[in-house]
Amino acid sequence: VIMESVRDAHFDTDEIMSTEKDQFNIAFAITAYDSNQEPIDDYRYGKIAAKIVQWGFSDTQGVDIGGNLDHHNCSREELGLDEPDSDKAKFWPLHDNSYNDVNFYSKKLKCLDNGITIQGDYNSAKAKILKITFEKCNNETLLAERNKTATLEERHDGIEL
Repeated sequence: VIMESVRDAHFDTDEIMSTEKDQFNIAFAITAYDSNQEPIDDYRYGKIAAKIVQWGFSDTQGVDIGGNLDHHNCSREELGLDEPDSDKAKFWPLHDNSYNDVNFYSKKLKCLDNGITIQGDYNSAKAKILKITFEKCNNETLLAERNKTATLEERHDGIEL
């Protein structure tokens, strides 16, 4: 678990890191620092989104913000909580200092469905970075999400556009 970046510009701008080649992975979550271990994401407020943002490459004009990357709830196996050396573990073995936090928040953590490559950082002339955001809901988004599961009578009850 990386709680904060303590060293900017550690990697050369041209060094590319790949989740497949370098065998690293990324998990993310929305949480309050409280005793609630259950997921708190609720489409009525918004959703967490992961995107690749890139600039400085010959095939991009300005800043290119890609679409949302597909993700799912991480399993304990993927996180390596029960069997760190298992083939199902997609993360490096947890450091002793991180194990309790990852275990406690494991039900909230999201894992990317597919591999990514990143390079550079926000100060680089050329970069491809992962951006995790919380996209606040608006009424149209709320209606679309609600209509996926609601009955016909429930669809527009109490929501004004």
